Amino acid sequence: MGVLYIEGLSDEYKKKIKKRELSLKSIDSIFHSIKDTYHQRKKGMLCASIMLTAIFLIMDVMTALNELKTNQLNMSTLVFPIVIIPFILALCYFLCVSRIPRQFNKCLKIGYPELMDQYGYDAIKAPKIKNNNRK
Repeated sequence: MGVLYIEGLSDEYKKKIKKRELSLKSIDSIFHSIKDTYHQRKKGMLCASIMLTAIFLIMDVMTALNELKTNQLNMSTLVFPIVIIPFILALCYFLCVSRIPRQFNKCLKIGYPELMDQYGYDAIKAPKIKNNNRK
């Protein structure tokens, strides 16, 4: 039997954020870690989505061509993947990409509501600014 591990914000951090036990420096550090992970996972999710969609489209076309040869075109085998793939991708995005940022946002709203503009979910989703000030 397989096990699906779904990562989340640790219970310790959740409690500390809700009870305002962390310093601003710690909140900033957690925020940047979550933001970097979010953008990496979002980029990976986009690549996986494109590959999965392309593979299933190719498989659908090949199945349709094969079934047309035998004059037994079964629409359910063509439509089912097209219907189910968006649900699978949405669930994967929800569980793998946006779960930790949403948990952080929820805890921050309870413990540090004044920091929501600076460290909230919208700030996590904002595009990363590249630093071009290299010497």
